[in-house]
Amino acid sequence: MCIDFKVVDKMLTAHAWYHGLMPRKEVEDMLKARNEVDYKSKTDKTWQKILFIQTQGDYLVRKTTMARQIAYCLSVRHVNDVKHVPLGYNYITGKWTLKDVGELQMDNFLWKANRFLTTNQAYDRIE
Repeated sequence: MCIDFKVVDKMLTAHAWYHGLMPRKEVEDMLKARNEVDYKSKTDKTWQKILFIQTQGDYLVRKTTMARQIAYCLSVRHVNDVKHVPLGYNYITGKWTLKDVGELQMDNFLWKANRFLTTNQAYDRIE
């Protein structure tokens, strides 16, 4: 069954971790970034700089193209690198799949994906 990308995009857009169509290089730069943000203190009204550093396990889901076809991908910061894992969606079961891993319920999807990527421990069967 073909994926209806408009339906899946609408479902995913409700989540802060979904970033839509994004190039791989831009995702890697974002997940490795150090960002300085100006912040005005509510107590003493002074401006301060806050440094945000992306940490291991930070992730996003994005739409991409693979072999000239639209696909979804999970990108996770791992040590000083970013790992990319293709995703699939089964309309019949309502479950997501990771490459070389079984079907996952969406509730457990990101936790298990992060564990898989950061520990390299594959699951024989995921319920």
